[in-house]
Amino acid sequence: MRILHVLDRPDIRGGALVYAEALRRYLEARGHECFMLGVPEKPVAGPSGWAAVPRKSHWALALRIYRKFDFDPSLFWAARRMIREIDPQVVHVHNWAQAGNALLCACAPWPAVATVHDLSLSCPLPAKCLDEEGRLCHGHFGRACRKRGCFSLRVWLEQRLFREPLKRRFFRRARAVFVHSPSMAKILEAYGVRTVCLPRCTEAVSFPFCPPDPSSRRVLFVGHLSDAKGLGRLLEAFPLVRRTVPDAVLDVVGDGPERERFVLQAAGLDGAVRFHGEVPHEEMPRFYRGAAVVAIPSQVPETGPFAALEAMSTGRPVVASNLGGLAEVVQEGATGLLVDPHDVEGMAVGISWLLENPASAGRIGAAARRAFERLAAEDSFAGIEALIRSLDVPPRSGRP
Repeated sequence: MRILHVLDRPDIRGGALVYAEALRRYLEARGHECFMLGVPEKPVAGPSGWAAVPRKSHWALALRIYRKFDFDPSLFWAARRMIREIDPQVVHVHNWAQAGNALLCACAPWPAVATVHDLSLSCPLPAKCLDEEGRLCHGHFGRACRKRGCFSLRVWLEQRLFREPLKRRFFRRARAVFVHSPSMAKILEAYGVRTVCLPRCTEAVSFPFCPPDPSSRRVLFVGHLSDAKGLGRLLEAFPLVRRTVPDAVLDVVGDGPERERFVLQAAGLDGAVRFHGEVPHEEMPRFYRGAAVVAIPSQVPETGPFAALEAMSTGRPVVASNLGGLAEVVQEGATGLLVDPHDVEGMAVGISWLLENPASAGRIGAAARRAFERLAAEDSFAGIEALIRSLDVPPRSGRP
């Protein structure tokens, strides 16, 4: 079968990209023909093997109103032409394509399935989806969005009147919408999207087990450098960790829009925080091998917490936010420690305890590896392939 995977930001080396590329390799090994289409932010097109369409256009000033409503005509026609050239039988959309409704509309004539990797489908501001008490907002672009002040009236009206109807229609017409977290399935069902909940996609993150070094005092953070991933909270907690464990070091792997702010925030820690930027997926095992603890202080619910799965695969204990998919993967006290996402002191206490008790950390890490092996016994990609094969799709001739 000829399958096109669409991911709006292939230039961001995040979990969605790792997942999409792993799924492509799996399907190609099973005899399918796969293609990748992305909309990178910059002219340099993401990783090899990806076709790219421009995100920015140079249309006349009179047409900017269309882009205000999340529909760039030039992007729509460029994507439509490229999809016609690829001539897929099925389009697999990853996330809701933040390049806008133009990309979703370009995909609409073809039979489609989707995988939702985060909350961007039900909220364009996932970093603000929790209130001050840590409860998830279920406003779904309703009155709660205005009550909480997430949007101005103009932006809210644009979202409600122009962006939302097209987006909801696309995902309701999709043949299947895949998620890997029961909590995410509930969120999307409340949004009006029926989902297929599959096991965790361990195929994308499997790293070899490596016993930890008892003398290590290294803490590892892996993720996009944004408020949603909680690096700011971790940097607030790390001075408290250093009071208890003075030689503790924090390795930060990843990049993002808030990097400079986080570098400034870490400047007062005397070089104890080291920013490594984006690292190729195949080089990540060496960072896990050197770490004693992996910190995952996410401030929003995760659907497929790849950093947690990678840590479990290598046998590292995690200190993670008690939220969404993290709370479903990490077993408190058994495979890691769970803390309130806003509890800076609790995060520091958990990290310090694991650093000061390497024998206990080693036992927790070994239990985490066993839990990962149980998850790996379930094949989520096989479920996706079986559903795609079952679709009544047209032959390759006579494309839309």
